[in-house]
Amino acid sequence: MVSVVTGGPTDATDNEAAAVGRAARTAARAIRAELSAKSVFSAVIGLGVHHFHQHVWPKHPGTPDRYDWHRVDEWPDAPRAIGDELDTICDRLRPYFT
Repeated sequence: MVSVVTGGPTDATDNEAAAVGRAARTAARAIRAELSAKSVFSAVIGLGVHHFHQHVWPKHPGTPDRYDWHRVDEWPDAPRAIGDELDTICDRLRPYFT
């Protein structure tokens, strides 16, 4: 059964918090393995609306040092995937979550 945390991190039950941690770890391992990420970052950022979601994103090899963990998306030459490419990446990551 999948549980959805409807508030912020302080509203999560122990089981929900553990499940979020396991999912973030699984996503990080999958991203690192499948996308050859130099490192993988994770953060919970809830601004504006009271909600909860976990960000997990890669830092690709060759990313200039000036693009810190919170700025990697600003790198204009960063690898990006859209459309079919994104579907292919999702297909590669999916087995890690079964």
